[in-house]
Formats: sequence, C-alpha cells, structure tokens
Amino acid sequence: METVFEFTLPKGYLDSTGQLHRKGKMRLATAGDEISATRDPRVLSNPSYLTIVILGKVVTELEGLQMVTANVIEKLFTADWHFYRICISESMILSRRSWKWYARTAERFLRPP
Repeated sequence: METVFEFTLPKGYLDSTGQLHRKGKMRLATAGDEISATRDPRVLSNPSYLTIVILGKVVTELEGLQMVTANVIEKLFTADWHFYRICISESMILSRRSWKWYARTAERFLRPP
C-alpha cells in the first residue's frame, strides 16, 4: 500500500525571501495525527485550526524547506489550501495511479485561467 504521495501545488508557498515552493510530498494521516492535533492549544482555542495542524504533520516535504509546519501551512494561498483538502479527502480511496491523475486534474482545476 502506498502511503506517501508527491504533489505540485497550484500556486505554491511563497516564503519570506520571495522564493516559491510548489513540489512536495505528503503521507497519509494516521489516527495518532488526528488525536494529537486535537490536543494542540491552537485547536483547543479554535477548532477550525485542526486541518492546518494535521497538514503540518503529514506534509513531509516542500521543495527547499527544511521543515513544514502548521505555520507554513497557514500561509498557503487559498487554491493550495483547497488542493490539500481535496487530496486528503480523496487519498483514502484512490490507488497510486488514480492519485496521480487526480492530483494533476485538481491542479488544472484550481489554476486560474
């Protein structure tokens, strides 16, 4: 079973130096990821932060960054945020081949004309 997936963000994360980071890897979330995220103080004060904290755990690489954290995830453009949410919700039911097709389709769908 494939548990790590490569992706390319539609827009990319723009860091403080102006460098754009689009390619990365994410792994499937575990029950432990979700349980630990529910104990995070940011989630306790704002439940909407749950997905951000989980993504900070499961996005394992973003080109050129040493570490991906919830602080990086919360600075994503809206198109990238929606892309991640689509990928997470669909990754549980897709094979590796379908995942790659779905990721390419989602990128095109979320990219502005």
